[in-house]
Amino acid sequence: MQDSPFGYGYLLWLLPWGKRQFALFGNYGQRTCIDPASKLVMVHTSVGEKTEIWRLWSALVKQFGNT
Repeated sequence: MQDSPFGYGYLLWLLPWGKRQFALFGNYGQRTCIDPASKLVMVHTSVGEKTEIWRLWSALVKQFGNT
């Protein structure tokens, strides 16, 4: 993930959207996204590298998260 907007530290990717959120990236598009303030965790299993995961995560946080 070279030249990525994500920050990497402590084996987690730090998401760049201003809130304290994290993601773990697995093979073939698998992702785990975590928003500690909202106590939200999303696990996305996949067999391909698609970007819809970030639209799904943003919608989840917007609807159910603490703003």
